Amino acid sequence: MDLYLREINKNDKDEILSMISEINNSTDYEKFEGLSNIKKVDNDNFDDFLIELENNKNMKLYKPHLVDQSTFVLVDNNNHIYGGTNIRHELNDNLLRHGGNIGYLIRPSERGNGYATLMLKLTLEKCKELDIHKVLITCREENIASAKVIESNGGIYESSLYIEEKNATYRRYWINIK
Repeated sequence: MDLYLREINKNDKDEILSMISEINNSTDYEKFEGLSNIKKVDNDNFDDFLIELENNKNMKLYKPHLVDQSTFVLVDNNNHIYGGTNIRHELNDNLLRHGGNIGYLIRPSERGNGYATLMLKLTLEKCKELDIHKVLITCREENIASAKVIESNGGIYESSLYIEEKNATYRRYWINIK
């Protein structure tokens, strides 16, 4: 089975809504981070979500205090979505503290199968295509699985930082892309 990253399109509506339903019904709902605004998508605003994703590629034109970002999903040849990833093309002060260049999540039913490791590897390849050669990735201190995913993709631990507004401590990793 081939898995690859691609942008979200209108044909993904049912898969995206299914993934969101899994997230919303998860016992650790509040800890799902990594795909901006995904939890707010529903049947009525999916088209607006697609427009937002397109606008996010040129965010500085709309909201100069934010950074451009690209969003992708990990899919198979049957267009089943395993998860998604955001690439923030640069870092601002807020992203340096929490969030970094890459955010990702795997839908609950697909966790524990190595898909996050593969998705991050493919995301790093997209970063290289976008001429991003040093990336910051953060994860919650207690998220050992995510820390292992980051480390297995070359992440070098720098520090942990408590983020008051999230009431959580985040591990910060850097990856140099060759």
